[in-house]
Amino acid sequence: MNIAETISTCFRRYANFSGRAQRTEFWGFAAFFFICLPLSILIFIWPLIFALLIPTLAVSVRRLHDTNRSAWWVLPPFLVVIPAPLIVFSAWLISVMDKDDEFRSVAFLIAVLFFVITLGCCILILVLCASAGTVGPNRYGPD
Repeated sequence: MNIAETISTCFRRYANFSGRAQRTEFWGFAAFFFICLPLSILIFIWPLIFALLIPTLAVSVRRLHDTNRSAWWVLPPFLVVIPAPLIVFSAWLISVMDKDDEFRSVAFLIAVLFFVITLGCCILILVLCASAGTVGPNRYGPD
């Protein structure tokens, strides 16, 4: 499966959270998502991020199903990733507007801490999705 087929497959299965996804399907769409993410942030195309959110969740769930893991593993990383830009932007805004150095330091510390937690959650889901799938049928469907 090439990258175009992978992206097409993920959009055809836009909100399909059942079944399984092989590593090629997951990593192809993950590459597409990680290319689109900084571009959409730089040019302020937030609808693109939201349009990619559901298929990214769906392919992640199907990939976890292929490794015989529950979809619940996807929840913590996405709950942390979604508010991350708002928290980091708020901390930056506070540091620019407020002249109190102590308050700026606290805002910066919160932003860094949230960034580290977000990064850790993203690494966790990527490691889980990188593991080999179950050979043969598992509780989530056929291979």
